[in-house]
Amino acid sequence: MHNVARWVVCAVALGAGAVRADEAAEVKAKVKTELQKIDKRLKLTPEQKEKIRGLIEERFEKTEALVKEYRGKMRDVLTPEQQAEWDKIKGEYRAKHEEKEKEKHGK
Repeated sequence: MHNVARWVVCAVALGAGAVRADEAAEVKAKVKTELQKIDKRLKLTPEQKEKIRGLIEERFEKTEALVKEYRGKMRDVLTPEQQAEWDKIKGEYRAKHEEKEKEKHGK
């Protein structure tokens, strides 16, 4: 039984790592896209690009941290039944957002 529990923990940890890798790749792509938009209009120097890339990355990191904090606080207030419904609402929102992104990028 203990071996099964260990395997479950490992599988969850590996799955979480894969999700984080996907999120990191998504953030990297967003940073690149935003930097390209800024550079196109402002004609940045290489030094400016590096500094602004860092600022954009910092913004994404801080935003993600704030979102995680908010989600935790929301869950603390909700009952288990409400948490389950909240998870459904977030899933529906995420699906709509992903669909809009696909349409926007012609995928």
